[in-house]
Amino acid sequence: MRTLKYSIVCEDDAQFWFLQSLLRHPDFLNPSLHFDERFYKRFYCSNRKLVKGRFAQIVNEFSFLNEWNLDLVFVGIDYDDRDRNDFEKELKALHNELSENGRKKALIYYPVQCIEHWLLFLKTKENKDNKKIPKKIEGIPRLMAKKLFYESSKRGEHKELIEELMASSDLEWLCHQSLSFRLFYNRLREILK
Repeated sequence: MRTLKYSIVCEDDAQFWFLQSLLRHPDFLNPSLHFDERFYKRFYCSNRKLVKGRFAQIVNEFSFLNEWNLDLVFVGIDYDDRDRNDFEKELKALHNELSENGRKKALIYYPVQCIEHWLLFLKTKENKDNKKIPKKIEGIPRLMAKKLFYESSKRGEHKELIEELMASSDLEWLCHQSLSFRLFYNRLREILK
């Protein structure tokens, strides 16, 4: 079985845990995936501004040099409160910042509005009697989405909360709920084939 070596450039821990949990999902057990933690730490970005400002340089110049020898770099950026009518245009603009080789080897995940919105979709499916969560999830303000998702859990428990939810998640269902997830998921499946 071929091993795919990958790393991540993202703006926060929740994006990192989401992706790592997603890649352990039964839908993605083949090929074998190997995470390069050294690359992740070397090019760590702690916020959206850093990711947006550096991701193209990181992917284009550093990610595929012999020193790293990566097959794939995930780039996680929250779409935040931007106009949803421009979503696909803005995603394309991010891809256009990459070189031709970078576009082949990088996969941008760009949740509307933030990763917690994708997680909220999954939480509502798992817990149908959760009346606190409005029906139009992607319209919930970001801070409220984070509050609704994490509820009373402490910051140190967020990783486990995300991992537990992702282990039993229905990814095909999530594709029907969120365009931003569907575009990412379909591209990921295509790459992993």
